[in-house]
Amino acid sequence: MRSLTVAALQMSMTDIVAENVTTAERLVRQAASQGARLILIPELFEGRYFCEDQRAEHLERAQPLNSHPTIAHFSALAKELNVVLPVSFYERDVNALYNSCAVIDADGTVHLRGRGSVCINTGGEKVYPEEVEVAARAHPSIEDCVAVGIPDTRFGEIVTLVASRHSDISETELIDYVKDQIATYKAPRRIIFVDAVYRSPSGKADYRWAKEIALQ
Repeated sequence: MRSLTVAALQMSMTDIVAENVTTAERLVRQAASQGARLILIPELFEGRYFCEDQRAEHLERAQPLNSHPTIAHFSALAKELNVVLPVSFYERDVNALYNSCAVIDADGTVHLRGRGSVCINTGGEKVYPEEVEVAARAHPSIEDCVAVGIPDTRFGEIVTLVASRHSDISETELIDYVKDQIATYKAPRRIIFVDAVYRSPSGKADYRWAKEIALQ
């Protein structure tokens, strides 16, 4: 059995992004030198934690994933040190803002793992819709899908999938298929089939639309 050394960093943040990035890099290098291969950096470490309120100066911190300088910086660092870095960052996607999480592989490849504002909290566990959607779309009968959380008295929210089909498949069959791909608690408990899944002109998932469909 292979072992994996994980490091969880703790640091004090200032209001200066460059200082926080430098501190995080120093701690990542220190952890890597001690054998860590998966290194967790604090949430939204670019500045002081600001999610308690909404102020204009905070909104200016958000930048698109593909041109985010902090993501690019740690992508190069992950490749140099051959480590995996989950990185929380403030993301702008056109006019939408997200507390997002990217996982940077040891070769520097960046994977967007989820956006906090659409994260589903079910039974005390966090489920990122993208993971559920990827698992469901892997079935040849599924054309497209969007996963959302629907209020539930027992679990807080339940994972619900709004999906369109290429060919016939039942709700039970698709749920069982997804359970074979990911952890059972992440699998949808309910599936709503529609003729077509609505997306924005840029191809982005419309979670508000999907939730409205799921609540009908």
